Amino acid sequence: MVLQYIWQSRIAIRRRLTCDKDGGFHAISIQKGLEMTTSPQMIYLKDYRETPYQIDHVDMKFDLYPEHTDVTAISSIRLRSGAAATALVLDGRDLELRNVKIDGRQLDASEYIATKDQLTIKEPKDVFVLEVHNRIYPQHNKSLEGLYVSQGMYCTQCEATGFRGITYFYDRPDVMLTFKVTISADKTLCPVLLSCSETEIRHYQTLSLQ
Repeated sequence: MVLQYIWQSRIAIRRRLTCDKDGGFHAISIQKGLEMTTSPQMIYLKDYRETPYQIDHVDMKFDLYPEHTDVTAISSIRLRSGAAATALVLDGRDLELRNVKIDGRQLDASEYIATKDQLTIKEPKDVFVLEVHNRIYPQHNKSLEGLYVSQGMYCTQCEATGFRGITYFYDRPDVMLTFKVTISADKTLCPVLLSCSETEIRHYQTLSLQ
């Protein structure tokens, strides 16, 4: 069986929004067939706040295995000009954190708070590189969001809030940045990625997204 990995850029895909009579917007799913796991959440313009930190670029790596996928996200982050120093709070959904580093140093458990649905770095620097390693289970993901397997094919759906099911992140549509993505898989199990790079056992593909 030929397995393909399809990456949909969260930059290029936009939410479909509906507006109620009070001026509130909420995202609705445009996919059918499987039950979505999240309910629409009302968002009002008056409640909008810019994120205190700016994420400029992310290097991501997906290591695909038969029973799980290991995700590495290395993010270049800086405190926004004029913003007060505060904790960095990132969204997640059903994530299994493996470890977290800042500027190459593995953080002590007292320096962050991690749940399946949120990662909080208590006292980050003004400018730093955050490295997050987490594990997900796309073979068991039936939500049609994040990374999932459908009919033998690895697929992603990152909008409106599906990206938080892949790694901890500012998962909101106003966060714009560039990605460099590397996909690694067993060549016998996943012979086709986006295009193949030749290695003996595992092969990989790297692409840049803007």
